[in-house]
Amino acid sequence: MIPILIKQPEKPNDGDNPVRLVLSAACPVTVWETFEKRFHLKIWEFYGAVDGGGFAVFNLGNAPVGSIGPCRPAPDGWLTKI
Repeated sequence: MIPILIKQPEKPNDGDNPVRLVLSAACPVTVWETFEKRFHLKIWEFYGAVDGGGFAVFNLGNAPVGSIGPCRPAPDGWLTKI
């Protein structure tokens, strides 16, 4: 979805929206920061394997752009802090 949206013509009010956080999977590193700046939001990356026993890796803005983040469990109660 992100590559489709970033290809749309820019408008002066692109950042005038209620969205502040996008949960993504495989956002292209080439558009990550441009997308965040244009639409005034943050991207968090999530990768998971349903067939892998529920294993998931997150980039909650605490790892380099385009990476899957640190390989450690999410902090307890992290979802309630969004």
